Amino acid sequence: MGADRILLVSDDFGREVSVTESALARLRALGPVEHLPESAGVDRVLDALRDRTALVVAGWATRMPRLTAERLDGLPRLSFVGCGQDNRWRFIDPGDALERGITPVDASGSMGWAVAEFGLGLILSCLRRIPAHHAEVAAGGWFDGWADDTGIDRELRGSRVGIVGMGEIGRALATMLRPFGCDVDVWSSYLGEEEAARLGVRPRPVHEIAGSADVLVVATQPRRYTAGIVDRAALEALRPGAVVVLLGRASTVDFGALVERASAGDITVGIDVWDEEPAAPGHPLRGLPNVVHTPHVAGRLRSANQRILGAVVDDLERLRSGGAPRWAVSAQRARRIAAGRR
Repeated sequence: MGADRILLVSDDFGREVSVTESALARLRALGPVEHLPESAGVDRVLDALRDRTALVVAGWATRMPRLTAERLDGLPRLSFVGCGQDNRWRFIDPGDALERGITPVDASGSMGWAVAEFGLGLILSCLRRIPAHHAEVAAGGWFDGWADDTGIDRELRGSRVGIVGMGEIGRALATMLRPFGCDVDVWSSYLGEEEAARLGVRPRPVHEIAGSADVLVVATQPRRYTAGIVDRAALEALRPGAVVVLLGRASTVDFGALVERASAGDITVGIDVWDEEPAAPGHPLRGLPNVVHTPHVAGRLRSANQRILGAVVDDLERLRSGGAPRWAVSAQRARRIAAGRR
């Protein structure tokens, strides 16, 4: 096979953060690379694609022309489309790509460990009230009591943890919880029994998970069928003293019901994603003593974002050497993506 002809398109974030010299050098080793900013416009991008074998898109919100089935039919040389972050599959239907022999790669999951690691930090911060103790000492105070006397501070060890969503974030978090001896219940739209057994988790409905959880982590992606999946009934089922950690998009939770339950003061919430961002100064969750607030930073690491593009390049290299891409989208997953859009 001859050298690839690669089109790389990125927004400002992708150009400044995701696209490293190392990644560019690896792409250039595969063939000539044209790097366009998203501001190049629809006609310029489509014109550049006509003789390209690979398209790589970098950045969180890179604007791309929609590659409809008709447009793909006019790109007979294109055989690889790789992306990640929030731009994935906004511009192309992976099913359409597969039907035309194009390998679609979504490497966004390669940052799942970083987000799960932050989620574990939120869990521990909520259970042990680390931010509150820090603020108390920073303000000149001290804590002379015993944590167990408060009925709030407790160990993660041996807790029952529920995870809603078993993508790369949920899987990584389940792995991190093993040394703590947690019982882990999960909800997933596709996790099979064999894989659940391998991960050491137990699939259950969301309401059952919420009703028995010491810690409930919401890490599912926003899809048609996940909108509000943690609903008012699930939040009302939480036991007093439970911890809720929100890592997935806010649309997956009944946010009004979450605010009501948090305001009642009998649960603790660790929140990294909000119903409005940035959260308004008067947002009802701001300032509550039982809420650990962070400003959507679980994945805001240069290394994690650079890993996504690196993983796309890895898969292009694997494909060209006759290997199987790690992050290729299967026909089954393409159908789930299409169903989630409806």
